[in-house]
Amino acid sequence: MEIVFWLSVFALSCGIVVYWGTPEPLSKVIPGSSTNGLPSYLIVIQVALSIAVFLEKNKLPLLPAMATLVIALFGIGRGSIVVAFLIIVISFFVNYFASSSLVEKNESTRRFFGFVMLVLMVVGIAYAGYFGFVNSLIEQSKFSAGLLDSHRGAMLSDYLSKMEGWSLIFGADYTGTSIESTYGGNPHNSYIRLHSYYGLFGLLFIIFSPFSLFVSNKAFIYKSVIFLLVSLVLTRAATDPLLFPTLLDFFYVLYFFLFWKYAPRKD
Repeated sequence: MEIVFWLSVFALSCGIVVYWGTPEPLSKVIPGSSTNGLPSYLIVIQVALSIAVFLEKNKLPLLPAMATLVIALFGIGRGSIVVAFLIIVISFFVNYFASSSLVEKNESTRRFFGFVMLVLMVVGIAYAGYFGFVNSLIEQSKFSAGLLDSHRGAMLSDYLSKMEGWSLIFGADYTGTSIESTYGGNPHNSYIRLHSYYGLFGLLFIIFSPFSLFVSNKAFIYKSVIFLLVSLVLTRAATDPLLFPTLLDFFYVLYFFLFWKYAPRKD
């Protein structure tokens, strides 16, 4: 898993270097792909790595999470940047709080206050203007248009307008919507495509799948941490068709396989 992740990071980094100077370097790596699509795929892989490491070492890996955030910044997509940042935040909290029962409490507290001091230093330096390069990346991202995307909202509204008794249960096509006329059949939303293909039951199955973790007899900390990570992937899927169905569904299934097979039982 780690090899797959770092090979992906290396490939994306090479693409950024090769197309350095273009407005959206990651959009050039794979013809026809969007610049924020590749960081989304990396998030799916990175969460699988995080789950595997947590199950093995009782902590979440920080370096891969930071690498994902850097790639997401170059992808300039709001969703990938926010989710990658939240993975780092969750990783810090898990490593310094949730796993405190697995390490000496005094050591955990000392590390936490060290982390707080580091954050304050970073914020101070950034505020002073020394992080101009990072600031420029953020300014070039799609945050300038706000967190909400009116185009994706319009596609969702168009699709929901087709919901009637039959189509609500069994799904609808994109005929007569901006998804078909403007975006070539790409709904830019995994759940629209999921509902279109598999109907309401398929949609509900995926939405409630993370909650299946809590009906297991596994230790609560493992259920909670993996639930948060899977939920972040599902959140990211709301603004890009990265799952349901794609080849990346393999990693989504892998999340649950790793949990059910390797998570320890509660005492």
